[in-house]
Amino acid sequence: MPSKVAVQAHYSELEALTGHVRSSAMVLTEHLSDWIDAVQQDDLLSLHPSWQASSVIATPSSPA
Repeated sequence: MPSKVAVQAHYSELEALTGHVRSSAMVLTEHLSDWIDAVQQDDLLSLHPSWQASSVIATPSSPA
């Protein structure tokens, strides 16, 4: 088990890391639906739910 001194030495780093993880979770939870809406509005084939790589990417044996 680490000593109290070792834990305290890393406390500020752990506290900062915890803050960054929490803020990134807030970004995801608060803005994810906005991002999904923007992606859906663009209707990009590569991000479309029914997209399949085999139907879009040509292989050497099949012409594009």
